[in-house]
Amino acid sequence: MKSNMKKIAAILTALLLAVQIVPVFGETYSSGMIVGSSEGFKEALDIVASKGTYVLLGQTLQMDVNEDYNVTWKSGNEKIATIDEDGLITAIAEGTVTITAESGFQKATTEVVVIDPAPLAEQAAEEEAANIVEETPAEEETTEEEGTPAEEQQAAAQEQTPAAPAEKRIMVIVINGENDRLVYNGEEQILDRFVATSNDDGFDPDKVKFTGELGVKAIDCGAYELNLEEVEFSYDDPNVSVHFVVNNSWLRITPAQATVTANEASKAEGEEDPELTATVTGLFGDDTIDYTLTREEGETVGEYLIEVTGEEKQGNYRINYVSGKFFITGEPVVIVETSVPEGQAVYLGTEITMKAIANGFGDVELTYQWQWSTDNENWIDIEGATKKVYKYELTMENAYYFYRVCVNPAE
Repeated sequence: MKSNMKKIAAILTALLLAVQIVPVFGETYSSGMIVGSSEGFKEALDIVASKGTYVLLGQTLQMDVNEDYNVTWKSGNEKIATIDEDGLITAIAEGTVTITAESGFQKATTEVVVIDPAPLAEQAAEEEAANIVEETPAEEETTEEEGTPAEEQQAAAQEQTPAAPAEKRIMVIVINGENDRLVYNGEEQILDRFVATSNDDGFDPDKVKFTGELGVKAIDCGAYELNLEEVEFSYDDPNVSVHFVVNNSWLRITPAQATVTANEASKAEGEEDPELTATVTGLFGDDTIDYTLTREEGETVGEYLIEVTGEEKQGNYRINYVSGKFFITGEPVVIVETSVPEGQAVYLGTEITMKAIANGFGDVELTYQWQWSTDNENWIDIEGATKKVYKYELTMENAYYFYRVCVNPAE
């Protein structure tokens, strides 16, 4: 399929043909062109696990993707975790599973870790029991004092010996640092959040405390890790002994979109070209980008392409370049406008709109006939396509066609 799309993109590389003409009643004037399109800027498919990728056995975890992709979810091992059509994961067994999101030709994956809290709770209970043994003082032997009843000696010993520590409740808490995917905005951005979960009914997330410096800060595009250390977490309840499982997270700053649009320009036939200019939008502060403007060659009356070129990725930006139009005025000419820019791949099933523009004919009434060809030489009328605007849906067959419109001044 990819090879076919490359062929289509090559075939659909656009050249707008303009024919210098003088209107003659009964004569037909034609303008040939090839159609192309552009989907515009869009980030590559990525899984955004905002609440982290660790989940306790029996619990659920929501997965999501960036932008507005319509994806199909898949679990690499449904014995460990399943995922439904909305991206909701259900943890079934301990282990690590690969979660995949697919949209068209794009695919993204992430690993989700399912944690069984039972052995961790047992470990925490053993550690707590060891601590209780260490904290409980050994009993001292006592001897009866002369003239003191045994009962009084025993009561006095009990008053002097502290009670053994009460057995604490054991709790396993998973700490997921929240992932964040932000677009560059020229300012410092921060990620300072985490999510605490537990399968214990008595768990209170408000009692989870963090004693370290929480947060990662950045301005420029990149991936920045939010480091969370287990020793910096505590649970504000003296009757609970906690085993923490900590998962770090990432702040990802993605490029902002900037657009360079060539400004429309014109001149009379035979004159020197004016300076070409463009409008840049989407930049922050004093940021700048580099680009070049060039005009399609030709000096006869008609419409020409002003092309804007430059690196797609510059600094903290991804650049979308929009071509402009350059007009040379003079004798009548027929040109065509299309709903999609030239020189770009177009997806099968896309509806394409073409509009005939007849310049220099004055108030003469015109008739139109759209045509197609496979060799740009032998043209065939499109039945019913006799208006200024023609629409069609791109298929594997017509993707290889050339199109033009024939204009005839009525008497």
